[in-house]
Amino acid sequence: MKFEAAAVIGTGMMGPGIAAVLVRGGLRATILSRSAANAEAALLRAREIVGPDLTSQLAASTDLDAACAHVDLVVESAPEDLAFKQELFAHLDAVARADAVLASNTSGLSITAIQSKCQRPARVVTTHFWNPPHLMPLVEVVPGERTSLEIAVAVKELLAHCGKV
Repeated sequence: MKFEAAAVIGTGMMGPGIAAVLVRGGLRATILSRSAANAEAALLRAREIVGPDLTSQLAASTDLDAACAHVDLVVESAPEDLAFKQELFAHLDAVARADAVLASNTSGLSITAIQSKCQRPARVVTTHFWNPPHLMPLVEVVPGERTSLEIAVAVKELLAHCGKV
């Protein structure tokens, strides 16, 4: 499985850091927020992290559906609210490409519970980055009960390529 482009949902500390990790690993990344101001602020933070040579690989958007329709990987770093994440992942499952991987940065919620609302749960996995993600080398890759082993391994390999363990 080849990853070239990602969408990162979240503009707090985690979103820009995760986007920077992915860009350093060779992907293009779009940071998503409901607010244009928050998306732009997160984009500036991510650009500061990656430096001038990689800033062209970063973008920001408020259009979740459009951004997620054309990427290989969506990483969510929204608040730890199970009902919210279930609704978000069900929506992502509907708008993302059929072969896209949907990942949650959850630290305490069950990925099995999150993927339970998806039509294609095999492509849903946890990627729990330690904070700050661009500095900490650790990422937990946790499959749910219905996650494809191929997906979990591909995500682990991608993150290793990005310098994570």
